[in-house]
Amino acid sequence: MSFSSLNLAHAIDPILQIADSALLRPLKTEDISSNYIDSLNTPIVRKYLSTQGGSQYNNTNVTQFVLQNDTASDCILFGFFVKGIHCGTCRLHDIRQQNSWLGLAIFDTTLWGQGWGRKIITAVSNYALNQLQTEEVLAAIDPQNVGSQHAFAKSGFHVLVDEKLTRADGVITEIWQRKLNQG
Repeated sequence: MSFSSLNLAHAIDPILQIADSALLRPLKTEDISSNYIDSLNTPIVRKYLSTQGGSQYNNTNVTQFVLQNDTASDCILFGFFVKGIHCGTCRLHDIRQQNSWLGLAIFDTTLWGQGWGRKIITAVSNYALNQLQTEEVLAAIDPQNVGSQHAFAKSGFHVLVDEKLTRADGVITEIWQRKLNQG
């Protein structure tokens, strides 16, 4: 089965246990809560999201985003749950044999600095490389987002020095890469 014809979220329905009390699983519309939406709209969380300059998040556009990811054939939007509470997302997208892209948002700021980013990035990139057998996982990171840089570096990623990507909001990001035997 090719990457393009496979609806990954439904065909595989991966659940990644990252700690005794924490797991990643495909996010569903029933996981959307007012806390999730409100957290996405806080300036400290929104600062590094690619849509930071756009409109506020609301139930309609968040539901649409979750549904688009749930039905897409080339991505998985993982919800990050600690003790059953939805605390963030990790999106593995544009999944191809050659590469896949990974994006992370932990919107529960009380969890920042505790190593969750590294655990999530490692689990999802391992899944992409080992289970989906993509050749590399890439991430576009805002050069001012030092926390993300540390988490990705600890997960075996390295910056591709001559590679940049300009987000829709004009921010020029660095491209980070992890291949199977890198970490």
